[in-house]
Amino acid sequence: MKQILFISFYVFNVLCNLRFRDKEQLERHHSHTEVVDEFLTVHVIPHSHDDVGWLKTVEQYFYGLRNDYQWANVGYVIDSYIEELQRDENRKFIQVEIKFFKMWWDQQNETTRNITKQLVENRQLQFISGGWCMNDEATTYYEDIIDQMSLGHKFLKDTFNYIPNIGWQIDPFGHQNSQAALSYQMGFDAWFFARIDFEDKETRLDNKNMEIIMLPPAEGVQYPIFTHIQYYHYEAPPTFNFDILRRSDAIVDNQKSESYNIKERSDQLVSYFKSQSLHYKNDHLIHTFGSDFCWSNSKVFYQNLDKLIKYINMNPEYNMKLQYSTPEEYIAEINKQNTIYETKSDDFFPYSDEPHAFWTGYFTSRVAIKGYVKRLGRQAQTYRKFIALLYQQELIQDNYQNITDTIYELDNALAICQHHDAVTGTEKQHVNDDYINILYKGEQHIQKLTRKFLSQLLYNTTTIDYEQCEYNITAQQCSKTYNALKANKTVILTIIDGKVKQENNTDIIRIKVPNLKLLIKDQNNQVLYGDIDCTNGFQDCDLYFKYQIPLNNVIQYFTIQPVLYNESASEIQLTVNPFPYNEDTLITLNSTKSFKLKYAYYQSYQQKDQADGAYIFRPSNNSKIMYGNISYTAIGYGRIMSIFRIVRTYTKSVVKNFYHQKNTFDIQTFIDQIPISDQIGKNIIMVIEVPNFNSDNTFYTDSNGLQFQKRIINYRPQYNYSLHENVSGNYYPITSGIYIQDGQECVGLLNDRSQGGSSLQNGQIEIMIQRRLLQDDSRGVGEALKETDEKGNGLVQNIQHKLTFFNIEQNPNQIRKLQYYLDHQPLVFFNFDQQLPLIPQKLNWFLPFDGFNIDPLLIYGENLLKFNYILWNEDEILLRIQNMQEKFSMKIDKMGFEGQAIRTTLTGNQKWSDWKNKSLKWNYNKQENTLDQDLDDVLYPLQIQTYLIRNSELFYQQ
Repeated sequence: MKQILFISFYVFNVLCNLRFRDKEQLERHHSHTEVVDEFLTVHVIPHSHDDVGWLKTVEQYFYGLRNDYQWANVGYVIDSYIEELQRDENRKFIQVEIKFFKMWWDQQNETTRNITKQLVENRQLQFISGGWCMNDEATTYYEDIIDQMSLGHKFLKDTFNYIPNIGWQIDPFGHQNSQAALSYQMGFDAWFFARIDFEDKETRLDNKNMEIIMLPPAEGVQYPIFTHIQYYHYEAPPTFNFDILRRSDAIVDNQKSESYNIKERSDQLVSYFKSQSLHYKNDHLIHTFGSDFCWSNSKVFYQNLDKLIKYINMNPEYNMKLQYSTPEEYIAEINKQNTIYETKSDDFFPYSDEPHAFWTGYFTSRVAIKGYVKRLGRQAQTYRKFIALLYQQELIQDNYQNITDTIYELDNALAICQHHDAVTGTEKQHVNDDYINILYKGEQHIQKLTRKFLSQLLYNTTTIDYEQCEYNITAQQCSKTYNALKANKTVILTIIDGKVKQENNTDIIRIKVPNLKLLIKDQNNQVLYGDIDCTNGFQDCDLYFKYQIPLNNVIQYFTIQPVLYNESASEIQLTVNPFPYNEDTLITLNSTKSFKLKYAYYQSYQQKDQADGAYIFRPSNNSKIMYGNISYTAIGYGRIMSIFRIVRTYTKSVVKNFYHQKNTFDIQTFIDQIPISDQIGKNIIMVIEVPNFNSDNTFYTDSNGLQFQKRIINYRPQYNYSLHENVSGNYYPITSGIYIQDGQECVGLLNDRSQGGSSLQNGQIEIMIQRRLLQDDSRGVGEALKETDEKGNGLVQNIQHKLTFFNIEQNPNQIRKLQYYLDHQPLVFFNFDQQLPLIPQKLNWFLPFDGFNIDPLLIYGENLLKFNYILWNEDEILLRIQNMQEKFSMKIDKMGFEGQAIRTTLTGNQKWSDWKNKSLKWNYNKQENTLDQDLDDVLYPLQIQTYLIRNSELFYQQ
């Protein structure tokens, strides 16, 4: 019988989380009368969203400390649901953040562990996504995403023989199509998330387009993934969150009680789900029950849900069945239905939850942790690879457990910081400080282990006193090297270079030195030439020298000797610019290309109706204001580069042009503390302007370091965009690079950390490099973004960019080559021993793969092969290879090693062939010129393949 349901939305009695604004949107879609006559099955998903740091640190969240910030105790949550799942085999729960689960697991006795394993085996407890955290999608780099997911997946495989098959990104503030592609390659059948632009969601609700197939653009094979957009964020239906900290009324099913309410409450819930069904295409629905840090008293939550499920299911007039379920079970059901889904190839940026509230500020917020994570994440690839190489070849003597514990500490630190309230800069200051401390400890211990191994390898002792220094400290802080050179002692500089197969190619090494004349020689005693830049200060200098990338050795050394004459490197003498310089002066140096370099700022909108804050970028008006006055300019020409220095009131810039990179410029910006004495917050931008360049209101930004996304000013491909914010509404995340194009000519800018940026005018690239704000933006963090150092002063930073001019037809891989070299900056070690190191012959990155001819046979293009591997188990190595070209494929020859190199998913937890065979297939309109077949012997542009390698042919026999 046709049932007519008058659907009206009842009043919310609580909004459980300040970070989402779905109330008005939900009210609009529940305010009309509709006819719903189909039988509905509702999948009830008990879950807790547990931030790996935000208002509290990771440990504070787990142990329930600092509850004055936020009451949360993840340990209690897990204890509680484990206990309650045992009471009823129909109950389900999904666990997402594996960092917290491992902390809990490590504290359990064998009895509790066995109970948990049984719950996992009978699928009552399911692990969704399975990463160490729920990573951000705007400010994270693709390698770091894969690594944090691998850490979680390995724990689940080793502990439970469990393989997650659902992506769960319900809280990140916008979504990349690279995340969709990576999710497919991790073995996920589907991808769930909640936050999309409110106008986009309005359109999708109206068009029943809340479930789609994501088709990330690719040169070659595509990775389609089913995508579900949550109906009501990741909350329970309004007034049905039965967590003890929420204020939903309990369900009373005692008919003798004056408080009896189960019929009224069931009517409300059924009405809600009937309304939800109007916006989805299938007769199965899914809905979360939980929120942030819920279910610490699971008994209360389950008992109330038990009553509702029983009552609704036993009353056929509702024409509905509710069941405890999981996303995996929901996906399996709707996959049986012959539904055709629309596709989407662009991403879900930028995200706004209401007018004037674009979440584009966090693309830049907290620049220090963004820089630290990006740098350490790239170095970690080389650290892991170097240690695996030495251990596998038995070139070092050390305890395997000590090695893996040290690597784990680094992996854990980096994985935590991929969280969507970590590298994003949206955490409280004390939490940010804790993240930095965790990273620092991980870095220090991996450096100590690597220095020990390097000493063993090159000197057959562990006593060599190596020093490591980063570019963003002063020369004096690199004290041992500084003092040795000042004392006229020769310094030995040893590098570990992660690049592979770069025959006849050169790179630049940059190190901190005092202002001296220096003689540089390589290990073959050949003189190398360089330049010293002392624009930071007379004795705080940077030495740059060019070296030949080794073809068959991962290690090489150089000697640096102070001399009085016949030097090969000395300070570049600057000449004060004889011509008047202003913001519109063109910079050329030795290049045939020229550009203008400007610094400006947007004043922060500080009214309470919607303030500029850590998440949201909202300028008070759309006008740029020049940032600082130019007080000094100078130019100089050295042996390998020319430099141009510009001193402004609040910034100091050095533009470098290396002679072997004619049309590429390095831009170094020292940004002093942002002044706020006028009580106005500021968003600082760097602007590159190229005259007579028609970019047609179009620009391109990378997706987590992978495929470039086309952006058009004031345009969204799949919905009508109402212009609320001219500037912030056109900002996009830039993790690696941005470029503009006029015909075949392109101008690209690469960065050293994630930032927000745009091209608001033809021929311009603007990128936000720092923020200091005085108001909170009311999205939950409850703290203004006005970072200070330990002395209470505003933060200062050194920020690096590369600007490059290229023809996209003649040189389509230009940006990728620069990205490749930035990702593979060598690890640098200084020592002061009189004895020169003995470098092992032919110690190359391919040594562990004897018989596995992985040397790429290029079809076209350049050799931009990423080749990273880690110790997976004591007798196993996990290898990832990637073609870093923007265009052109590579061929891989594995002759002679087929039986011992098993291709796996990205996270190494299952055979690739097994995943492809069991993966769910969906109905959608396939695009032309795309490939369904993913060939093991071809690496398509930007594609990554993963292999598990050991000396046995027994892989995943279980």
